[in-house]
Amino acid sequence: MKHLFILTTRYPFAPGEEFFEEEVLLWARQSNFIVHLVPLQRTKVVRSYPKGLILDLTIANKNTKWRKIAYVIPAILSKEFWIDIVYLKRERKLGSKNLIRLIRSMASFCLFLPLLKNIARTAGSQATVYSYWNAEMSYAAAKLKHQKKFSEIVTRLHGFDIYEERYPGGYIPLKRQFMGFYDHIMLLSEEAKTYVELRYGANSSQTSVERLGVEVPPAVCPIPSKAHFHIISVSFCVPVKGIDKIVHALSAFADACPELRVSWTHIGNGPLLEEIQNLAEKELDRKVDFDFVGYKENSEVKRIYQEQSFDVFINCSRSEGVPVSIMEAMSAGIPAIAPNVGGIKELLGDTGYLMSSSPDILEVRNALIEIEKISKVYETRIKARARISTLYNARQNYTALITSISKTSSMGQDQ
Repeated sequence: MKHLFILTTRYPFAPGEEFFEEEVLLWARQSNFIVHLVPLQRTKVVRSYPKGLILDLTIANKNTKWRKIAYVIPAILSKEFWIDIVYLKRERKLGSKNLIRLIRSMASFCLFLPLLKNIARTAGSQATVYSYWNAEMSYAAAKLKHQKKFSEIVTRLHGFDIYEERYPGGYIPLKRQFMGFYDHIMLLSEEAKTYVELRYGANSSQTSVERLGVEVPPAVCPIPSKAHFHIISVSFCVPVKGIDKIVHALSAFADACPELRVSWTHIGNGPLLEEIQNLAEKELDRKVDFDFVGYKENSEVKRIYQEQSFDVFINCSRSEGVPVSIMEAMSAGIPAIAPNVGGIKELLGDTGYLMSSSPDILEVRNALIEIEKISKVYETRIKARARISTLYNARQNYTALITSISKTSSMGQDQ
């Protein structure tokens, strides 16, 4: 039987990649591949994962800062480094920050090459790589596929590994060099597909939209009482998520709607958590009840949606792919307010409230005012749930994805 190596960042280690948990259950049930999980990093916490999958720690055990430092000189001497240097000079982006990012990226790439070559050797040449993200480990696998060490390689792109605008200097190292090496490039939205084809020169015959998905729960989230407006947000506390904007907008919303009891629950931790808590205490005191509940496992978030009552999910990120956090809220019948970034417009469709790509506090406040008028209407909530059930259903989407990868692998064997 053919081997499939799934390259992840941490899964099955925690935290992170909770949205892969639905997909991996279906991988465990398929019969076309012996499936290996190859995480980039390991932590002290390992989640339970389906029986029959093989955990390969070849990369995670040797992916250390000191090993990468040893590869800095080989990285600078490699042809891939100088190809990107030429690109940066041509685009007038060869600043110190981009140069440092390129060196770090190249050192990782050079570290992963021999480790992945060892993995390929254990499975023979008839092995497929499924790279869940598109970064240095994926590029190394793509080069090895080009050298016929793997028979096929497919990759997903999400958000951080697509949009160069997220980075100072507007540059993601190495990506343009390897885009043509993939047998199949899977994007989460039509917007992302177009971006990758125009920005990185991917061929439309390589690319397809393969949406993420969530399990649709058996019931919609309970609706708060008429005089109570309860907002929920779920995100890691980092600058790009714009959680400070949520705080300021909630303060303005509470001022505009003094007759309402306003509550806000935030799920998620991160480096800015304490700063955001302090801001909330200053801005929302005696106006909005707020609760920072910290990190929650994916299963716990789903349970919260079934047991507690919420009116609306809010997202104020400056950049996104297609947020699974919004999908999960909508699947429970909670309408969403979110900016028009990444694939969010495609995700919301005609449900919830789509803001501009960079809403100010007034726009977010006004969005809350508008959604408050309809958030308790049963049809509003069913419409959000139906959108997910139709387009972002985990079983439906991941079954199609596994079939697609199997087809790609079969085509490679026939060549």
